Amino acid sequence: MIELSTRGVVRFALSGPAAQRKILRDYKFPDPEGAARARYYRDTFRVIGDYHRYRHDTAWLEERADALEVMARNAGGAIRSRLHSNAAAIREYQALLPAGHYALLAPARLALSAHGVRVRVSPELHVLDGNREMLIVLLPGDKVTEEEARLHAQIVCEAADQVGLGISPRNVVALTLRSAQQFSATSHRVRVRRDLDAALQNVSALWPSIAAA
Repeated sequence: MIELSTRGVVRFALSGPAAQRKILRDYKFPDPEGAARARYYRDTFRVIGDYHRYRHDTAWLEERADALEVMARNAGGAIRSRLHSNAAAIREYQALLPAGHYALLAPARLALSAHGVRVRVSPELHVLDGNREMLIVLLPGDKVTEEEARLHAQIVCEAADQVGLGISPRNVVALTLRSAQQFSATSHRVRVRRDLDAALQNVSALWPSIAAA
């Protein structure tokens, strides 16, 4: 079984042929640096989870962002950049906060399987918003496109359907922190589902021909 992350599938679906082969090569022959890039926003996700879990006030989020900035000033190179980016993402989430806190549910560790490909799916938040059960993908950074966000939401929706979670597609959302936009899995669902299925078929077809660099 071929195994990719959600982010990998989204990048693959939106890339040209040469970049697609590079993406698959990185998954077929992984290196530690790739794993580190995948965890780039781990501080942001941890802080946001703790904000809702312990029902902190918004000043606490600002304090956490300030603390990361202090750490960044004492760091160098890639670590400094990562800490600055996480501090910015926390402040962007703070500006988008809903009224009140979400009630956190158990983390959703899902997988989407199709065409011999298994996609690891782990939305950042699995919550109750009033009586609505929701799965929320958080997308930090300044280069997140609308199509990327829609694909993220659709992959989570399809994975939830496969295990029978019973969450409505309108309650599966991708939230872009920098541009403050929210995309549910209901929007353009037929087209996005078709594009996702085509991408997974293409992954399966290309995989045997991918050789080490």
